Amino acid sequence: MLGRSDGIEFCSLIKKARKTNKFIRIKHCFSGYVGVVDLKDFDIYRDFPDNFKRDKNGWIRVRRFDIKRLSPLPERERIGAIDVSVDLHNPCCLDHALSELEEEFLRISKQIYKQECEICSYFYEGLEIDSEDSEKIEVYISTGT
Repeated sequence: MLGRSDGIEFCSLIKKARKTNKFIRIKHCFSGYVGVVDLKDFDIYRDFPDNFKRDKNGWIRVRRFDIKRLSPLPERERIGAIDVSVDLHNPCCLDHALSELEEEFLRISKQIYKQECEICSYFYEGLEIDSEDSEKIEVYISTGT
């Protein structure tokens, strides 16, 4: 989840880029898994009833389990890190910038592995200006798992 200060920090970068006629290049090193299981294809509540119970608020997990170890779900393999960058010539906000970065990772990883990949970067931690020249401001995005 993005905090207010994260958006303000990125917004000030956008203003700086527009004022100086520069574009923003956001970068991140992604890792993930292949052999991804789309849980929408499975009814995990039906197929793994010992892990869940239903209460007045819906389904809750009562026992931890590792999705990789669930049968009949296929095993997943960790993929190597992939450096991804996206040039933003007219960015509107941090959320859309991160979405473009994620879409680029998915496009690249699908070309490499010939299948959908799951991203291991789950939440935004911050940004750091990596470099700046007459054309662009390069920003590295930090995420956590």
